[in-house]
Amino acid sequence: MLTVDQIIEGEIETIAFGGEGILRYRGFVVFVPFTAVGDRISCRITETKRSFCQGNIDRTQTCQQLSDTASMSLFGTCGGCQLQHLKEQAQLKYKLGAVTDALKRIGHLSPPSFSIIPATANWSYRRHITLHLRPKKGGFEAGYIVKTIAL
Repeated sequence: MLTVDQIIEGEIETIAFGGEGILRYRGFVVFVPFTAVGDRISCRITETKRSFCQGNIDRTQTCQQLSDTASMSLFGTCGGCQLQHLKEQAQLKYKLGAVTDALKRIGHLSPPSFSIIPATANWSYRRHITLHLRPKKGGFEAGYIVKTIAL
């Protein structure tokens, strides 16, 4: 059983829907944000559940597909850009896998092979966002869900 504040080591095997890396450790799935497939990391457990845990990077031993820089100044705290730490090709591979998985698992379809056509502009191309509402005295606050870890 893993415990909060325990430090474990392992390799990120895949990226889950939502952008968190998946590390498997002694039968537990550990979700670790801001990681890439192939990263070897030390991870501090921050939350435990019956079948999975949440963790934060304590130390990175090897990085595989990380981008040199994230474009947005609030990256890592705003919660709106979970993949900015990945190189563009790694982002595209993740997005293709997420769509293919959803078609198979949720849609029960057998999609043909297809590829993603990247946006012509790397930044400032989005035209759709989802804001979350939080009750506040006399109304609501709207915004992204704040990440609580520091990079």
